Amino acid sequence: SDARGVVLRDPEFLGHQEVAEIIEIELPGTLAELRSSPGKLRALTQVCRGLVVEGVPIKPFGEIYKDFDRLYSGDVNFQDIVESIRLLPVLRARLPGNDRRFSILPLDARFEAEIRNSIYQSGGHAVLAMEPENCQNALTAFRNSVEQERKTVVVVDDPKLRPFVRTLIELEFPNIPVLSRSEHLADLELRTMAPVEFKDRPA
Repeated sequence: SDARGVVLRDPEFLGHQEVAEIIEIELPGTLAELRSSPGKLRALTQVCRGLVVEGVPIKPFGEIYKDFDRLYSGDVNFQDIVESIRLLPVLRARLPGNDRRFSILPLDARFEAEIRNSIYQSGGHAVLAMEPENCQNALTAFRNSVEQERKTVVVVDDPKLRPFVRTLIELEFPNIPVLSRSEHLADLELRTMAPVEFKDRPA
């Protein structure tokens, strides 16, 4: 079976062996190095899963690996590597949401501030840890802003917040892509909706 075809559709099938098979086909010269460095292969697999889970293609693999290799050797964390790869010119135009069929749903400054203030460092990784009430307020604001019949892409001004906004909404809104402003292709001239406003729940 074509492992590349499977992993492009479902990150659940993307493990170390599948990534090794892709490397064997696309970059055979690097496979021995990766097999002798389990940590690096594990990190590459994690990065590939991080791309595929949001519908980002992992082709051309050579370009993706080159950026991964550069950042991995510089001790950059997994999520920052994913964010860097998403900005590669060969991938940026293919990011879900960079499409004329979508309308932009921005976030207001207060909403982004609430996300920013809820990010904590844990063991070298940043995690989103919102207070339950703030989380509910944020999701309620999204529900009130999303137009069900319209294809929507959330665009975040602060690129560091993009993966955390995705984390916030992915369970309830799995089909709404989240782009940073730097990932969004402005020349598409998409319709922009009213921003999602974070509001405290009335006492």
